[in-house]
Amino acid sequence: QGVDASLPVLVDVGGDVVVGAAARFSVPQLATVGGSLRVQGVPTTELPSLTTVAGALTLTPSRTQTTLLLPALTSAEAVNLSSNDLSGSFALTTIEAPALSTVTLDVDVGPYAALTTIELAGLTSARALNIGGTAATTLSFPALTTLESMTIVLNPALTTLSMPALTDFFGGNGVITQNPLLTTCEGAELSDVGDCAP
Repeated sequence: QGVDASLPVLVDVGGDVVVGAAARFSVPQLATVGGSLRVQGVPTTELPSLTTVAGALTLTPSRTQTTLLLPALTSAEAVNLSSNDLSGSFALTTIEAPALSTVTLDVDVGPYAALTTIELAGLTSARALNIGGTAATTLSFPALTTLESMTIVLNPALTTLSMPALTDFFGGNGVITQNPLLTTCEGAELSDVGDCAP
């Protein structure tokens, strides 16, 4: 758990990357991963230049980690920022991937009981968007146009869900439930789904 996995000059990886049992994973120049990238339980993860993951990106924080930051990420096959621990007992408060635009498969977030900020403002398309077990008060996806399904559940502080640009909701499979404070739903495709229905 005390290993410092720092690779300061690594720029590209052709295959898969799996990291665990480390205190720190720092790859400041890594831009592309040709396979999947999985980082699990590492207290400090630094991926400031990562733009593209051809396979699935899976980041599971340690219990003490407070932020997951992916400032340059634009695309991935799938983005899994979730935990299998249903108790949600993690310190994570912030997930930011503001440049993420295209996800071929699913985007999964939660459960993290302390998570208040989920920044995915650039997301335009994904197969599914699944967010549950967070403390977020607002979930806003201003650029999201294309989605097949969504599951927004068990977010006790959520008051606003915004997807104003969503026009291609191909699967029409939406589950928005157990969000007791949700009163504002922005987007025509949300008007008759679960907690957003009149």
